[in-house]
Amino acid sequence: LGDWRAAGEAGARAIELSPLPRPWFSTVMASAYYVGGRDQEAADTAERVVELQPDALEALLVLAAAQQALGLHRRAQATVNAIVARFPTVRRDQLLRHHPYRDPAIVARWTDHLAEAGLP
Repeated sequence: LGDWRAAGEAGARAIELSPLPRPWFSTVMASAYYVGGRDQEAADTAERVVELQPDALEALLVLAAAQQALGLHRRAQATVNAIVARFPTVRRDQLLRHHPYRDPAIVARWTDHLAEAGLP
């Protein structure tokens, strides 16, 4: 927690060692990339997770935030619309309030990008 490089390395290693694809490893990697400011890698990785698991909420949240960070506002808004359609009770402040990030700037960045993309 709080070390996006270590999380990304652990996720990559877990993917290599796993005999079956585990989408949550890729979700961890997407989150780590986003936290590290590697928004394109975050979006690409989260997109692959969502292709396999359209209801993967954390991957959808990473995807929307990364798209917003990349300036892909319409895509981010479409992703948020998909989130709200699938998870109508999801609220940005409730999700991020309970995340265990050490650095409040990470939570603020994520909150800001999701707010800009239209997540309630």
